[in-house]
Amino acid sequence: MGLLPKSFEDRTSDPRVSADGASAAIAVAGPCALRQLAVRVVDLVDQRGLFIMRPAIVSAIATSLLTASARSSVSTVTAFGSNPGALRMRVYAPTRLRVGRPLVVVLHGCRQDAATFAVEAGWLALAQQFRCALLLPEQTSENNRGRCFNWFQPDDVRRGSGEAMSIRQMIRKASKRFGSDPRRIFVVGFSAGGGMTAALLAAYPRVFAAGGVVAGMPVGCARTPMVAMLKMQRAVLLQRLRLKTGEL
Repeated sequence: MGLLPKSFEDRTSDPRVSADGASAAIAVAGPCALRQLAVRVVDLVDQRGLFIMRPAIVSAIATSLLTASARSSVSTVTAFGSNPGALRMRVYAPTRLRVGRPLVVVLHGCRQDAATFAVEAGWLALAQQFRCALLLPEQTSENNRGRCFNWFQPDDVRRGSGEAMSIRQMIRKASKRFGSDPRRIFVVGFSAGGGMTAALLAAYPRVFAAGGVVAGMPVGCARTPMVAMLKMQRAVLLQRLRLKTGEL
């Protein structure tokens, strides 16, 4: 059968093959072949009329293990500067990355962690495809209960201060670590990470070659958590109104 371990192929000759056997096969196969294995197990279910696992469960197991494997390739850097914003520094780089490649700063949204967001949003795959390093700043619950970057706090978005300064220090460290091209440093963020992206572009315009704000708010539009929430709610209502009236 090719994709399945021999021990599992032997078990499938027994019509009493169980979910435990399928789970063992998934564990043996390793993360690099999990998706193919999940498809093969589903094929066996169809061919033999067995109810080993529902396809959605098999796919969920494969995806979970793939995500866990990819997350493990993201490493933590502890010493990168004074870190006035008290953020965590996470990084990823493809194997045998050459000097002079781009560096992309990726900022997650609320209630997300840097590694999972980078995996599930496809940034690790893009880094491998285009041969670039990733800097993945991560918010902590001590800074913000929702683990949102504090894009609305003046002290966290000002040049030389707070979270913005922490990320600037991370960029210096990551650039040196990977030998990144200083002319090709990019930043992109989603939601609260998008708001922090806008703040970074305003505070350090010469650092970045370009940036992308995805579902984020403009820098300076709020200065407190309450106003930030009101601005976001109004933005959603305005978008819905425009969609209803055909303006978008």
